Amino acid sequence: MLVRLDADDYADALKEPCVREFDITGKRLTGWVVVDPAGIQTDEQLQEWIQRAVKFVGKLPAK
Repeated sequence: MLVRLDADDYADALKEPCVREFDITGKRLTGWVVVDPAGIQTDEQLQEWIQRAVKFVGKLPAK
């Protein structure tokens, strides 16, 4: 699962098991993390990641 987070949550997320930096063609994208399948095995885990992403997206300016 690919998740976009704010800077503070990004740093904390990288400390969690099953989470790593999103790296595309050798270039990491700060603020984006990959949550491995083991990190979203339960509905509760999945919902937590969705809420973290929604929290960030809600802060973005409207387009």
